[in-house]
Amino acid sequence: MPDLAHLADRVFGRPLLVTPEKVRTILSVLGPRFGIDGIDAPAPEASRFVGRLSERGGYRVTRDGIALIPVIGTLVNRGAWIGAHSGLVSYEGLGAQLREARDDAAVRGILLDMESPGGEAAGAFELPDLIREIGNKKPVIAMVNDMAASAAYAIAAAAHQVYTTRTGVLGSIGVV
Repeated sequence: MPDLAHLADRVFGRPLLVTPEKVRTILSVLGPRFGIDGIDAPAPEASRFVGRLSERGGYRVTRDGIALIPVIGTLVNRGAWIGAHSGLVSYEGLGAQLREARDDAAVRGILLDMESPGGEAAGAFELPDLIREIGNKKPVIAMVNDMAASAAYAIAAAAHQVYTTRTGVLGSIGVV
């Protein structure tokens, strides 16, 4: 079982760039453990990808050499130890995948598959810098499927192009 003090610090002890709906989801899961009751929300969806696993890192690569990097869940700083099943994704882990795809000769472009309401403010702006730097070597495309809000929008905005589904939520940088 994870250390609840560390989880509480992630949610309650710092400013978050996240939508109010995601705050409800987080509180519905963690709230009862901290004496906060009465909040219900759906569980996060798992990622579904095609392509082969990269030999270099934790991303998939299509036959055409496109690295598929999931940005799915609430964004956290310095949480590479957090598994995807938690509904959290770390800037640190995303940065490692992006650098590996940048350096992978078999990868000719990167697609960020995004479904995130945002997350922690700390660490949010280093990843867009990395994406712009990688963009000098390989194209980076963000596919918002179906949300890139707040900190996730900052990440998407650094890509060469941003696409979204017809009903996608894109934008809304704000602080809770």
